[in-house]
Amino acid sequence: MSRLPRLGIGVVEPLADPTPILWGLLAALDRRGIAAQSFHSRACFEPHDGATAITGFAPRHLDSWLMSDNLCRQAFLRGMRRAEIAIVDGSFAADDSPPCDADGADQARGGKLDDLCEWLNLPRLAIVDVRRLSDCRLPPKPAGLDGVLLDGAADPRDFYRLQTQFESLWQIPVFGGVEDAPGLRRAIARLEFGEGPSPELADELATAFERLTDLERIVRLAARYEFPFRALDGPGERMEPSKLRIAMACDDAFRCYFPDALELLEMRGATICDFSPLKDERLPPESDIVYFGCGRPDKFADALAANTLMISALRGHLCNGQRIYAECGGLAYLSRQIEFPDGSHAPMVGALPVTARLGPAEPPRSHVARLGADCWLGRRGDLLRGYLNSRWTIASAERPMNGELCFAGSGPASADALARRNPPLIARHQAIGSRLHLNFAAQPAALEAFFHPHAAMMDVDSPALARVL
Repeated sequence: MSRLPRLGIGVVEPLADPTPILWGLLAALDRRGIAAQSFHSRACFEPHDGATAITGFAPRHLDSWLMSDNLCRQAFLRGMRRAEIAIVDGSFAADDSPPCDADGADQARGGKLDDLCEWLNLPRLAIVDVRRLSDCRLPPKPAGLDGVLLDGAADPRDFYRLQTQFESLWQIPVFGGVEDAPGLRRAIARLEFGEGPSPELADELATAFERLTDLERIVRLAARYEFPFRALDGPGERMEPSKLRIAMACDDAFRCYFPDALELLEMRGATICDFSPLKDERLPPESDIVYFGCGRPDKFADALAANTLMISALRGHLCNGQRIYAECGGLAYLSRQIEFPDGSHAPMVGALPVTARLGPAEPPRSHVARLGADCWLGRRGDLLRGYLNSRWTIASAERPMNGELCFAGSGPASADALARRNPPLIARHQAIGSRLHLNFAAQPAALEAFFHPHAAMMDVDSPALARVL
């Protein structure tokens, strides 16, 4: 049996922000030369990527709603191959969000940190934001905790008073925490969507964390429990080679991908080649699929629109019957135009005859989408589970291309119907745009579709210009 140091760390109060403590812990570990791998307990992308900036390792995703216990253990072990300690973050608080399955077929509300703590035998540290306490009453204590981290104490004296209170009433140790530090919190709040802390901010967070925290004690806690799984239960080596070539958009505009999904594609024999929609003039040679992850096309709209050679290359790729998968920000890039909150517009690729409207950043919500038409990713009726990114909504184009939009399975429909439905996925020819974060590592059938498309290639002259999936 291996110790494999690891921790489950979660907030206990709804809407509490764990960022200062999580980034402070990662930065303190990095300062000591301890390689830490961050795991999120929900397979969606966070507003800020502190883990990559601090540790050099992209955050990975475990999700008890999407994955079985075996798939989670496989993903965990793959992610720990270069790391010395794992930090699995999430929430121990009840998720009060309403069920959001459009079909009503599944009432799940997303991955749970408590499940992962059971499946991976994780020691548990709760983050309590003491600024949210009222009338000297503590929040309900989650089951199975090994310790507490206190966030937001006014000063060291206030921290030690609260430490005594929690240890007396909860009967578990307080391992440390971070003071209120308004300057640090303002610096975090000023970060743009998708950004991580600068080296200077990370260093300040590490210092603030270590001021009240015994880091060595936390490291010892992380190694307390045995890890009762000695090896991957599934295939761990490269399988039969494949000739599939995937062109993956990777630059400042597109950077959000699930590392496990990319690893599994490569393990299946796919060759993944990076390209930049901002700077490159053509796609990597012999690309079968172009893959756009989530990103910030709105921030780089002018540069993306100015790269007309790349836009022509993408249109030519589709005209040759080849496939594109684009997620969230990638969907917006494939649309006819982006509409900004002030009403202005920026032209995009036009592969999907829709307008992508940019809205406020809200936490992604768990969602089950039932495909309404055959496409290369699946057959009509297949379910895809993911997290809906409400930052982007789909509206009809100002004028349909060559006639009406067509909803597969429901016959012709007006362009206004598309605006009313705001579907989670839409396809035109071999281009699929998704408002869902889809972790293909958790959905083997969808991953298999990259290698063996489910539906025959559609005629590029088909009058069915857009299909709501």
